[in-house]
Amino acid sequence: MNQPGWGGKAVYFALSFWAAFLLFLIQPIISKLLLPLFGGAAAVWLVNLVFFTSFLLLGYLYAHFLILRFKPTWQIIVHFMVILAAGVGAIYEFTVFQNSLPALKSQVLDNFNFPVLTLLAVLLKTIGLPYFALATTGPIIQAWYGRAGLGAPYKLYSISNAGSLLAIAIYPFVLEPWFKVTFQARSWLAGFLIFVLLLAAAGIKFLAKLPKPSAVNFLINSQKISFKMKLTWLGLAILPAMMLLTVTARLTKGIAAVPFLWLLPLGIYLISFIVCFSGRKKLETKVYAFVFIVLVFWLFFLTFLPAYFLLLILIEVLVLAGAAMLCHSRLYELRPEISQLTLYYLYISSGGALGAGLVGLVAPVIFFGYYEYGLVLAAVLILALYLMRKEIRELYNLFKRKTFWLSLLVILAVFLNLFNFFIIRGQTGERFILRARNFFGVLTVKKIQTSQGEIIRLINGEILHGSQFVAPEKSSVPTSYYSEDSGAGLLVRAKQKIDQRPERVGIVGLGAGTLAAYCRADDDYTFYEINPNVVAIANRDFSFLKQCLNRGGQVSVKIGDARLVLERELKESDVKLYDILVLDAFSDDAIPVHLLTKEALGLYLERLAPDGVLAVHVSNRYLNLKPVLKRLAQEYKLNDLVVEDFKSDENTGKTFSSWVLLTPDQNILADEKFRGVEHLDKEKAIGLWTDQFNNLLPLIK
Repeated sequence: MNQPGWGGKAVYFALSFWAAFLLFLIQPIISKLLLPLFGGAAAVWLVNLVFFTSFLLLGYLYAHFLILRFKPTWQIIVHFMVILAAGVGAIYEFTVFQNSLPALKSQVLDNFNFPVLTLLAVLLKTIGLPYFALATTGPIIQAWYGRAGLGAPYKLYSISNAGSLLAIAIYPFVLEPWFKVTFQARSWLAGFLIFVLLLAAAGIKFLAKLPKPSAVNFLINSQKISFKMKLTWLGLAILPAMMLLTVTARLTKGIAAVPFLWLLPLGIYLISFIVCFSGRKKLETKVYAFVFIVLVFWLFFLTFLPAYFLLLILIEVLVLAGAAMLCHSRLYELRPEISQLTLYYLYISSGGALGAGLVGLVAPVIFFGYYEYGLVLAAVLILALYLMRKEIRELYNLFKRKTFWLSLLVILAVFLNLFNFFIIRGQTGERFILRARNFFGVLTVKKIQTSQGEIIRLINGEILHGSQFVAPEKSSVPTSYYSEDSGAGLLVRAKQKIDQRPERVGIVGLGAGTLAAYCRADDDYTFYEINPNVVAIANRDFSFLKQCLNRGGQVSVKIGDARLVLERELKESDVKLYDILVLDAFSDDAIPVHLLTKEALGLYLERLAPDGVLAVHVSNRYLNLKPVLKRLAQEYKLNDLVVEDFKSDENTGKTFSSWVLLTPDQNILADEKFRGVEHLDKEKAIGLWTDQFNNLLPLIK
């Protein structure tokens, strides 16, 4: 067989690496660009992964069809035309993106009841064609490599994964901390155009020296693949993809939707591909099965113990790594001959797309909670036990005389878990009222019996987002982190005392509507809430909003991302200027970064009265947000106070809270209610957060 004139193996290696590098680099770039349009929701990245894996599948379908149906000459011509069209499309979209941003914001707000469809439509319009073109290149180059007689092309699969890994490694540690996101997008576009030129040059050389006809048609008489084997490939690809999305969801929903937490699980997932498809001698699949079983038991044990943030991340990522290594190692063991390469990759990409779709699209519709994580854990555990069935049988035979004692230990373990769930947890008298789930997360409403009577609570993920006493005589008491002693409570009472007039209060984040407990006759309270389910629950299961209306106050709730809605309102002729603007828009414990940037604070100040105060709720288990607000206060020359209430009191229903108050006016902060409180001057210095630049890593506690 004649060697194609591609400059040897190096050209194949370079193109595989560069295409994969660009393919994965655009993922965090476009996600970060679009994240603010959808309220900084953690689900943005999950839906994006569904889009990415689906287009990867389309790329593999195209490659499979192209290799099977076209001769090499036409393969080169057709593929280059696709790449060229993608290049032109990319230049156009990235050129007009900044100018079309206002129209895009309006489109998102107008279609906010359909965030998934809107997000997918925006992705399709902006990067659909270039992403598809890059997704097709990897399998096509690998097929050409095998046809050229240069060896098994599986090494190219590892090389392409190495390019992918480099892209997601440099983004959170190099690109995001040091470069504006618009510069990142332009740099990617330049890289894509270089890729087009490289592929054109390689195609011309390849056309100059085609393989012999016998080599061209080597796929005709190929190995037959059974239906069972195809299903096995599919299943082994689905499980790690589902594990990837569920672990990513657990990290981002509880902490923040930021590239580092997007890309850490994805990096682990890709490393497993690199290791398993490298062709080098490695551990047997049974070893990975054993390690995964151990990790699952470790994870189960830790669920009953308090864990630090870094330990929690470590165990989640290790479980993902164990599952990915197990499935991908078995997948490599079941690889076909080279003639079925594109079919093999087609099933792998199909499994990835199906797994992502099940978690990102199907699970939020059919499940009321995050049950998919437990289900995929159980599925991979069953696979691990199946692969180790021989060893388990031998272990059973070894201990069969001690079956009684083993059974006793199992029964004891089950009893302890049941005791923990029904007795220890049941002592609080919890009773679930409602659980609802959508694009923005899982909400739980439950009643709890305390020594002071029943309390109804709203839980977002795992975090309390509001509570209220059920008894009518106590139902108007402000609770949780809005109690009388909280920063928000002290601020409202101080403003009411100083202003001696009806107050205009804006609240970013509705929760249970607890802040409306401070509403008086003629006060005007406006809530901005991104999650329609929260609005429904606040009106149906809590009465703070109704009580405000009954006292003669005004209450309105506006649905949508607060920043987008506030920007739209600025264009209105009679825009409200708030005496108090409260920022408490965190889902679960996650931080919507776009609400804490220089541009966002400038917007808030435009909506504040001259003596108005911005109150920011900064209570968080994992992140210290005070340095961000310190730098913003310095930028806008604002006065600041830090109000922390470390006491939780069952009698009043209050919980620990930490608030930062920012204002251009000094008088309000001099009120006697704020005597002895601290300022932000003790916080460490960090860079100014902007829409183009922000980084959460320095804020980890």
